[in-house]
Amino acid sequence: MKFKGIELKTRTDSEAELLVNVKVIKEFDELGLDEYVEELEDQIDELDFGDCEIWMEALDDDLFQVRCDDISLDEEGVQLLTNIYNTICDANFDGVEISIGVHSDEWFKDENGDEYNEDDVSLSEFLENIEY
Repeated sequence: MKFKGIELKTRTDSEAELLVNVKVIKEFDELGLDEYVEELEDQIDELDFGDCEIWMEALDDDLFQVRCDDISLDEEGVQLLTNIYNTICDANFDGVEISIGVHSDEWFKDENGDEYNEDDVSLSEFLENIEY
């Protein structure tokens, strides 16, 4: 599978993966933010993702990732990722942005020529930029 022309490969030494990012955009003091993120994680953990067992990883005070080890780098994995994304979006959590995270072993280039290996995009942008 390719994303933006970069091959995403499944192998044991690969860091390529697909996941869902949840970013809190609502204003809180630090204590309120910690409590809200904890509450969000608990509520997301209660959602029905079918047979997919999700787990979450905090990246920053206001950002965490929802992951599932069953998300493969193929059409089946994209369907599973889309289901997780849509399930979280359908829960209508207040004050959050939901996006797709794509990690690659190779480098993407932006319009300025800067290189990066992690992309954060909307579901529609993700689906428009994948090839099987």
